[in-house]
Amino acid sequence: MKKLLFEIGTEELPANYMPNILKDLKELALKKLQDARVPFADITVLGTPRRLAVLVSGVEETQADSTEEFKGPAVNIAFKDGEPTKAAQGFARGKGVGVKDLIVRDNYIYAVKHTQGQPTAALLPHVLLEILTNIPFPNHMRWADFDFRFLRPLHWLVALFGSEIVPVAITDIQSGRYTMGHRFLSNRQIEIPVADDYEKILEENFVIADQDKRREIIRQQITELAREEGGEIEIAPDLLEEVNYLVEYPTPLCGNFEKKYLALPEAAIITPMRDHQRYFPVRGKDGRLLNKFIAVRNGGKAFLENVTHGNERVLRARLSDAEFFFNEDRKQKLEAYEEKIKTVVFQEGLGNMYDKSQRLMQLVEMLHFSLQSRVPLDDLKRAARLCKCDLVTGMVTEFTELQGFIGEDYAIKDGENKAVCKGISEHYYPLNANSGLPCEIIGQIVSIADKIDTICALFISTQNENKLLKNRFFFSPLASSNKINHLCRKYNFVKGKNMKQSEIKRLIETTVEVTVEKLLNRKELEVPRTQEEWLTTSEAAKMIGISPYRLRMLKDKFEHQKSGDAQSGRLLFKKSSLLESYIR
Repeated sequence: MKKLLFEIGTEELPANYMPNILKDLKELALKKLQDARVPFADITVLGTPRRLAVLVSGVEETQADSTEEFKGPAVNIAFKDGEPTKAAQGFARGKGVGVKDLIVRDNYIYAVKHTQGQPTAALLPHVLLEILTNIPFPNHMRWADFDFRFLRPLHWLVALFGSEIVPVAITDIQSGRYTMGHRFLSNRQIEIPVADDYEKILEENFVIADQDKRREIIRQQITELAREEGGEIEIAPDLLEEVNYLVEYPTPLCGNFEKKYLALPEAAIITPMRDHQRYFPVRGKDGRLLNKFIAVRNGGKAFLENVTHGNERVLRARLSDAEFFFNEDRKQKLEAYEEKIKTVVFQEGLGNMYDKSQRLMQLVEMLHFSLQSRVPLDDLKRAARLCKCDLVTGMVTEFTELQGFIGEDYAIKDGENKAVCKGISEHYYPLNANSGLPCEIIGQIVSIADKIDTICALFISTQNENKLLKNRFFFSPLASSNKINHLCRKYNFVKGKNMKQSEIKRLIETTVEVTVEKLLNRKELEVPRTQEEWLTTSEAAKMIGISPYRLRMLKDKFEHQKSGDAQSGRLLFKKSSLLESYIR
């Protein structure tokens, strides 16, 4: 048994693509080797910014033998008077066996074909070329005048079966036993005598090929350095993963910035560090942010002071910009930006962000009543009103990742209720399928209202308006939105226990229909202010989002009465009974 090595040397690969590329590469190599019937023990994939490698251990030197059985025609068709017919002869010829080798079973004839395994070395060139040309990438590029496409231009190939070179050729590159060391610390060709020595030789030339080992080295280095500086490192898993694929030989460094920048909102300090510069923030033992950061260099310790100084200059410029925008923003309260959001288009034909915030105020009022929430309605509407105001601040214009967080910080500085402030930032959650959910009830309700309004608006923008107006229930599939159902199941609104699935569906259907009608008509939604108010059929139908005709058909389910003459008077519905019966 031998070890197989296949290394693909490239220009620097995008770090955020690497985890999925390595996963797909392992699955592809596994499939290609199994299809070729090459026995092996285990597959390992390795990745750095400049290389993808497949290491296959325990590879047999001979392909596994195979036995295939093919079912043919029925016996009465294959033989006549004991002699094979043309059907049997053609079947045997097509399967590469003699007629006398056909076997009979269950009234059918079968051809059994035995194939002896070939030497593995003869199969590997085709297998490795298939792997190289079929790696799935999010996007591809071409270079020079070659038709071949890859994620980044290729520079070398190493293909070894034990100590034997496996010939693989693509574009103008021929495989061999020479790889490259670290771009700066060992930028030269390095010979790999045998596949078993691959990782050891690379490490001697300042390349840690194993991404898991490299990740743990980075984690340990930055943790120890932070402790030496009197703090604790804040490690975001996604940032650690990205940094892991930006370096081949990690060396940490600690930089500083002026303490005056700590007066900025914490998110405004961490975002330039983490998202723009790939730095790790450092916190004190009390959990507060320190004026320090840790970066990871792709190289050794030589001239580390110069590198540290350069990183400090870059971050200082970023924080200086943030300080300027923060000071400009704080010349007025967050509420003052409400007028300016009228200039931000939400969706063509569906108004601006001010219109959206007005709809949110109405939707949260409806959800507040129907959910019997104990949260003060004024706080809920205040959060809905202010939640989009930070979109036009200088800070969010410059650092778009801070939307919501800046709104919360500015609201706190303006003296707003803490629950309102938290709701402003939490209403954006969940950000994606893996994101957390809002923790506070205000954030939960505003989040659901915002998601429903957005989904309805995007749905309407792709549909024919006349069709929607003629059939109000054309948009009912929106109520089955997995995202909104997931939100509602996670939130614990009603009397300390989760809502039933039927209750969630009814609530969403109602809210979606009212939202769509509001978007289409662009009129103020009249929501009665007292629970004992009696509504006309038209008002009641609009309130719960069904047609007046349907409401009349269902009138016995709600508390109702007729005004004036019992024969000719208008049908009136009691608001509290209507919503309680319909939504519950």
